[in-house]
Amino acid sequence: MAIPAVSGAVTKVELAPAAALFRSLGDPTRLAILRRLGVAHAIVSAGGDSHVLGDRRGRPWTVAIRDPRREGEVVAVLPLEDVAISTSGDYERYFEHGGVRHHHVLDPRTGRSPAHLRSVTILADDGLTTEGLSKTVFVMGRERGLALIESLAPSMRIERS
Repeated sequence: MAIPAVSGAVTKVELAPAAALFRSLGDPTRLAILRRLGVAHAIVSAGGDSHVLGDRRGRPWTVAIRDPRREGEVVAVLPLEDVAISTSGDYERYFEHGGVRHHHVLDPRTGRSPAHLRSVTILADDGLTTEGLSKTVFVMGRERGLALIESLAPSMRIERS
């Protein structure tokens, strides 16, 4: 099956039947497909993981980071170009039992949901790095997680909030 060329000012493309397959592809594969189609400006989003391709025709894309405790509110709006971003948190898939929040990110040492952070957002060149680090830092906690990030990239800018 031939993939049709994309041209003009497309603001949003829905891939309904192929969306699950497209999401299952790795970040580099998704980006390679879009570039092969001639797409130079896009946001590719798969749940809490996104990749910003290019800019928004001369302006940065803006990506909002959701407030983990106030539905519909944001904690930050980031201007981004050519970067991957992943957020891991305890607020999308969870249940509460006995006053304790149990969510989908588990600490492999205990088998339990970490309770010391609500969300972690990581920016990097590729989605594999951002997704892996957002979950790792979330499980490690603030201090150990920041120490890990600082050890991996001493010159990178770290926002603490």
